[in-house]
Amino acid sequence: MPRKQRQINKEIHQCLNCGTSFNAPDNYCPNCGQLRTDGMISVWDFLKDAFEDVFNFNGRIFLTLKSLLIPGKLTRAFFDGKINSYYKPVRIFFITMIIHFFLLSLTLNDIYDSQNFQQWGRESVTREQSIELLDSVRTNYTWSGQQKQTLDTLEKEIKKRFAGGDSTDFSIFQEPIKISYFDIYSGMNREEMIAAYQLKGINAILAPQIARLMRSPGDALRFAIGNLTWMILALIFALALVMKLLYIRRRKLYVEHLVFLFHNHAFGFLIFSLNYLIAFVVETDVFLGIASLLFMTYCFIAMRRFYHQGFMKTFVKSGILLLSYFLLFSIFVVITMLVSILLY
Repeated sequence: MPRKQRQINKEIHQCLNCGTSFNAPDNYCPNCGQLRTDGMISVWDFLKDAFEDVFNFNGRIFLTLKSLLIPGKLTRAFFDGKINSYYKPVRIFFITMIIHFFLLSLTLNDIYDSQNFQQWGRESVTREQSIELLDSVRTNYTWSGQQKQTLDTLEKEIKKRFAGGDSTDFSIFQEPIKISYFDIYSGMNREEMIAAYQLKGINAILAPQIARLMRSPGDALRFAIGNLTWMILALIFALALVMKLLYIRRRKLYVEHLVFLFHNHAFGFLIFSLNYLIAFVVETDVFLGIASLLFMTYCFIAMRRFYHQGFMKTFVKSGILLLSYFLLFSIFVVITMLVSILLY
């Protein structure tokens, strides 16, 4: 039997989903709303349904994005009761955030591509192995003065050609911990490193993790970026408390500040995603400053329109919010990075 595209099948008289009988002109089940179909669909329809189930893209996404470009409009519409006309605040937030971090990972590819770091690590291992071999040759054979000078010259050339330095200083909690590059890049495991360097307490936890991070910085950074999504979500809930205090006399509910921040962050994700696209194509960071200025201007106008306050009050409160944002962001980033290092 050839595969059919999904379409109405008038020969079906009973809903295959719930068993309700179709009336003669009905194309959809009067009970559950399922299409009058025999269930056979094309691959294209199957993939399209799967995509819509995950992202639920429809005409509302374009109306939502269009309204999002106007500061404060989407938030006001939400609390005016126009809920079904637009995407829900959390949904549009997550969609724009996924796009943002996807593009961020592309633009950071040259920075955190582990191949360069691994190459540097391999050179460090080669350097240590070569020097170790030279030391063995010195010990096991008898050399004249001129031959010894030749070996010394060869050792200097090896150190010069390959990665410099014998060890790295982690300096965890102001306590210097020197671990050789050879041990790091040759794959010394946690237990061996703890025993070899007599690591104790927090150093026994962090040092092996940092060494692992140095071996594969690209994977570690991707893991940390994944954790940033939850960090930003927690940051928004914290900022909503700050806004609750800033506008305490306005008697707005906590959820109103929350929705406002979800919408503003969604716009931020869009504008900075555009910056990443431009940087990826033309390899310039010129638009980053423009994107930052646009985002701050957008937030300022949105605050004026949603909270209905004058220029000076909004200016002062936006300044306080900006300082609070940077403070909370720094705290949350440090916590996220520490958690990422521990869990990586």
